[in-house]
This record gives sequence, structure tokens and C-alpha cells, in this order.
Amino acid sequence: MFTIKIVTTKNYRLNYQQPYNNQLFQLLNKICCVFILFRNEKKINLHSDFAIFRYTPLKSLVLAPLRLRFSPCLSKNCFIIDSKFIFSSFLILGLCFTSFNGLAQDEQIQIDATWKLNDTLLYEIKDYVVEAVGEGEADTLASAIKMLQMVVVDSSKYGYLLQWETLDLKTTGDAYGPLIKKEIKMEYRTDAYGLVEELINWETIRTLVYKEIEQIVENQLTESDLIFWGQNAVESAYALSTQEGIGSLFAKDLQLLHFNYGTQYINGETLEFDKNFPVTFGSGKVPGKGQILCELSDSTVTVKSNSSTDEAALKNYYLEVLKELNGKVPAKEKRKIKQQPLYIKSERNYTYNVNSLTLLKANYTRTQLIEDISTSNVVEIMLLNTSTN
Repeated sequence: MFTIKIVTTKNYRLNYQQPYNNQLFQLLNKICCVFILFRNEKKINLHSDFAIFRYTPLKSLVLAPLRLRFSPCLSKNCFIIDSKFIFSSFLILGLCFTSFNGLAQDEQIQIDATWKLNDTLLYEIKDYVVEAVGEGEADTLASAIKMLQMVVVDSSKYGYLLQWETLDLKTTGDAYGPLIKKEIKMEYRTDAYGLVEELINWETIRTLVYKEIEQIVENQLTESDLIFWGQNAVESAYALSTQEGIGSLFAKDLQLLHFNYGTQYINGETLEFDKNFPVTFGSGKVPGKGQILCELSDSTVTVKSNSSTDEAALKNYYLEVLKELNGKVPAKEKRKIKQQPLYIKSERNYTYNVNSLTLLKANYTRTQLIEDISTSNVVEIMLLNTSTN
């Protein structure tokens, strides 16, 4: 929220609050309506703790009659307005009503969670890995399709308490695991914006997991109704003994579903950013760059981003890994690696409801190309059903 203070020569103050993302036309219209109360004043000072005016030619045309000028003794968010020009602005505001609907599109967009107590969201998450060699067809190495239900257990001005339950899980391949199948309800806390803070009931989940492992060992089970392991259950016991270990069961889905919350964008503007990419063939990271674009429509907010590694940095890192594993890398092999394309790329596409900012759908793809082998992890998220109070 920002506050506009109207200060007249009689030292009368009126505070007027508006959300960040309110349309400029509505804002100016309401301000002008307030100015009618002070139409006999010679001068009006307008103060704002938020820079509401992003000038474009059409905006300048509409704002010009107000004779805005910065106050040198205060800040760039303080404007002095000659009240005798206020009414001339009404005509232009009326003529530009339609245009202002378009001008609102360059406002700032804050993606914050707005869940309410007992809200229930049902998501389908498809997560799969595909691989292609050279120009050959891509093969699916592994996949997981899950139905995930999220319930708002508590909601306050400080944050949310959310509960997750996996209603169904179908897997193929051996790459995934361990994954929760069902019967485990995970609770976690977020801040007021929707950013994940901590897993609450991790010790309860750990107890269930360890009981499951005991049954597997005692009864020599090959399958479990509680967890899809994807590897030896006993070997996983140590990794799942801590809060971080239990959190890893949910970390990927949490990161994907809560990715943009707490972030502010400018509608229609492409922003560039730096990023460090973790590599799958080592424990380090390599630098890269990306772009992100937020677009507002009548019904949705869409956030799209793409990023890619610095190719030279990735090749140097890959050569260092080969050197550690095999000793000296032959000059012929070095030249081959230097000449081949080598990259890690990621793309994200998120769509939210424009009013509730509920995540409607999302797509995430991470592709790694090394020595003519392309491996992609693709995640598709879709909101299937929602129940609100």
C-alpha cells in the first residue's frame, strides 16, 4: 500500500490509501475527486511514499494539466499542484478513459499468496526425465504422476500453515525415489507472501518412514504402500534421519509450487538476471544469465523466464571434472569438447489467477547437453480443483 497526503494552505491533511496494482485511471480519478474539496486553494502539495508515475507520452498528456513539479525540499515523490488546473484535467481524463485501461498494464505486479482458512487446492504434477542421443528420438527414462492436495490449516497476517497430502502416485523407471505415495500428511509454514519457511511435522514423518523401513527389512518386502523408494530402503534411512532429509521428500514440489511468491514484477518489462546452475556431473555450479517477463491480462498473470549457462565456463568445469576422474585429459579430447555444443538451460512458465493469484498451471524444463547427449527434466503442474470459503 502507499499513502497520498494532500496538504492545503490551511494545513489540513487527508490520507488516501491505494493498493500498488490499482489502475492509474482509478487513482487519478479519485485524487481529482478529493481535490474538489479544495478547489478554492491556490496550491496543493501531493505527497506519496511510492513512485506512482511512470511517464509515457499519453500519461504526460493527461498529467500535464495538473502542472506537476518536484518539491526540492522533500523528495521525488512529492508533487506541487496548481489547483486552478485541476478541472482542465477532468476533460482529458474522460477522453483517455479507454487508453488508461491499457496504460495500467505497465504497473507493478506483486505476486503474493492470498489463501484463506480451509482453502483446498488439488494439483496434478507430472514429472519425467527424457533423454536423446544425437538426432535420435527421445526416450522417457522415468516418470512420476501425482495428485497433491493442499489445505490451508491456518491463516494470519504473519503467514500460513499448510498441509499437503499425496492422494495418488504412479511411477515408471528407477530414477525417482524415495517419493511419498499416500497416508502421510506434511505440514509446513510460509511467510505472509507464500514463501516456504519450515517443515513442521518432520519428526512425525520420520517415525512413519522408519517404521516402514523396519517392515521392509523384517518381511523382505519389495514394494511399499507408503513410499516409492526407487533405491534400497535401508540405504535411504540415514539420509532421512534429519529435518533436511525429510524435507528432501517434498523440496522439489515446494520449490516449484511456491516459486514466484513474494516477488514483484513490472508488467511487460523484460528483466535480466544472473544465475548459478548446479551441474549433475559434479557438486559445483557454473554461471549463467537469464531473462524474465511478467504479463498481465484480464484474467491471468503470466511469468515466463529462460536462462542458460555460460558455455565457456561450463566446458572448463567439465574438463576439470574429467581431469579429477581420469587424470590428464588428452589434447584430442579437449579439442573435441571445446568444439561441441555444451549447455544447461532452463525454462519456466507460470500462470496465476489475476484476482486470487492462485497458481493455475506451470511448466518447468531443465535441459543439459553434454557430449551429444541431451537430458531433460520436465515438470507440468495443473490446478484440477479448488474449494474456498
